[in-house]
Amino acid sequence: MFEVLSVDTSEGEFKAIQVKMPHVGMIKSGQFALITVNEGDESFALPIADVNVSKSSVLFIVKSAHEQLSAIKAGDKLFGVRAPLGKEFMPTGKKLLLICDENGIASCGLMAKQAKHLDKKVCFVCTSSTPYLSRYITYFDELYSQKDCKMMLPYLFKTNDVAVIAGENSFMEEMAQVCNDANFTAYVFVNSVITDGMGTCGGCRLSAGEKTKYACVDGPCFLAKEINFDELNKRSKCEKAGECCKQEKE
Repeated sequence: MFEVLSVDTSEGEFKAIQVKMPHVGMIKSGQFALITVNEGDESFALPIADVNVSKSSVLFIVKSAHEQLSAIKAGDKLFGVRAPLGKEFMPTGKKLLLICDENGIASCGLMAKQAKHLDKKVCFVCTSSTPYLSRYITYFDELYSQKDCKMMLPYLFKTNDVAVIAGENSFMEEMAQVCNDANFTAYVFVNSVITDGMGTCGGCRLSAGEKTKYACVDGPCFLAKEINFDELNKRSKCEKAGECCKQEKE
């Protein structure tokens, strides 16, 4: 069982959940956790928004109305938290451009923190000015909060080496197209149905570079220009791994 140390609901439509767990120093940017609230529940994946080694805890940021976590409060126990899962990912290059909507901030936050520890420059572009963005403010060398950020990206490509995009699939596809059109290297945090974290449920299967990949073991970060977004968008509509397989057979 994993104790919920705190639940912060002061950040608009999001809540920040801090959970105690061992070996948090092993967690690297790009990785995620698999959460099981109660015994017998289906597990689901969440990006790791931050790590506190001194408190031996991890931070998750979710929508306040999150179906499985809406009623969670400090002192509660989660049946299971499996982390770290997925491949560690930190792009090469000294100047990192992070592009996200409000749903992608949690995915990019830990990467920004660890990038600064590696002495990289971090430029952060977000389509939202949500309050919880302030948690990461000290890790940004540049911060732009603009609802429509497409117009400014070509300018930022000139002063950065590589981009990482996170958020809703439609947002990532649109931003990836801007990067691809400019021949600017970009990666995406793939959002998929993940229930076992070992590639066996098939819910997170995707096509990347015309090869079959699994977000839980091969990702969740992939080169943007290799992603088949049509397939990814179709599969993301599934709520459970089994529904993805059924959908493909129909």
